[in-house]
Amino acid sequence: MVTSRDSHTFAIMGSGNVASHLAPSLTRAGWRCRAVWSRSPEHAAVLASQVGAESTSDRALFAHLLQGDPSVELLLLCVSDDGLAEVAESLPPDLTATVVHTSGSTPMSVLSGLRSYGVLYPLQTFSKSRALDMARVPLLLEWSDAEAEDRLMNLAGALGSDDVRHVTSGERGKLHLAACFGCNFVNHLLVVAQDLLRGTPLSLSDMRPLIEETISKALTADDPAALQTGPAVRHDTSTLQRHEALLRNDPHLTTIYQLMTQSIQERAEKS
Repeated sequence: MVTSRDSHTFAIMGSGNVASHLAPSLTRAGWRCRAVWSRSPEHAAVLASQVGAESTSDRALFAHLLQGDPSVELLLLCVSDDGLAEVAESLPPDLTATVVHTSGSTPMSVLSGLRSYGVLYPLQTFSKSRALDMARVPLLLEWSDAEAEDRLMNLAGALGSDDVRHVTSGERGKLHLAACFGCNFVNHLLVVAQDLLRGTPLSLSDMRPLIEETISKALTADDPAALQTGPAVRHDTSTLQRHEALLRNDPHLTTIYQLMTQSIQERAEKS
């Protein structure tokens, strides 16, 4: 595990799920937060109050605060992927702070107009209302220069992760795509499962042993495809037809069911 004992200062743009975990984690590790910027003054103020920082929704004022405090080593951009380029272009190119974005899918080059820059991609799903142990969150780093590398490694040390790696923008983009399938899409399928159970005495919690065993097997297997079960991989036509009959009033879910069935069968043929 990377460690960091010296005093450091950072600033942050954004007040969403990622920012709401990173900023408090860093201040608990002894780092000072100089300022918080957010498009929402209220959200900026809430996060700033948690980390003892100034808050603003004025980009020009935020940039002025950074330029007036050379002790700020890192500026974390925890904004939406669509907003990253606009935010980066609004920053003074000669900032002494290393500017770091936290996006999984956006290349580091979006920050190339700045003096020193990099990426900190925490490979985890974040929710404001749910606590996380950052020591268990893989931190995937990329940097533009030696100064950015040193500062990012100090940041990773403060967060306490046991898994810190250098990953290129291309590699990170593929990983982010894989994470969408393995995390976001999986969660959505659980939402669908929950919806299908409405009006019955059963709930998603009744499926917990099944879900946990499925994930556990997939994570410990050399090839999860070899562990695929269910009517699709068995080509159990009668069951597939009964399922589609239950979905006859929902063309959207019928299409998803058919596409998933086809994908499972085609993948099985390749194994």
